[in-house]
Amino acid sequence: MSADLPDQLMSLRAYARRRGVSHTAVMKAARTGRITLVGGKIDPARADMEWAQNTDEGLRRAAVGATGGRSAPKGHHKRAETGAVPDAAGAPPESIAYASARASREEYRAKLTALEYEAKRGALIQVTEVRELWLRLARRARDQLLALPDRLAVRLAGETDAAAVDQLLRTEVERICHDIARAGDP
Repeated sequence: MSADLPDQLMSLRAYARRRGVSHTAVMKAARTGRITLVGGKIDPARADMEWAQNTDEGLRRAAVGATGGRSAPKGHHKRAETGAVPDAAGAPPESIAYASARASREEYRAKLTALEYEAKRGALIQVTEVRELWLRLARRARDQLLALPDRLAVRLAGETDAAAVDQLLRTEVERICHDIARAGDP
């Protein structure tokens, strides 16, 4: 062998047996760039490191469960050209981040679905609708309260009994309150 080639090169099939995977999985890993071939052979130490770095373990575990231990389906591996170091369990940091991001996305998707359901059944309304209703009711209350002196001035001017004045004011304020409450009903 030449001086630049490692002494422990092995065939694709021998490396596949060593890893416990099919030789087609090893060929695919070499073809997609997840592992590097040296003169058509494999340096097992280098290939083990590249396999760990360039395989999305989260996806591989799901595929192994679904395929009964065979290699993952096409498109389930990810290159990691950043040189990231695998964690203690052997999973690269990218797969952990991916799994976390996916779990977060699924949680938000479930929350959004629940909100859509509640809106369709009428339990939720748009914030803009609430604001518009509130402004309409507040304007109505303001207008009626500002008109109160004009409506009662003549009647109150002729009253000398404080209890009668109190009763007129209370009656008119209650009428305004009931009117506003009815306006807010759907």
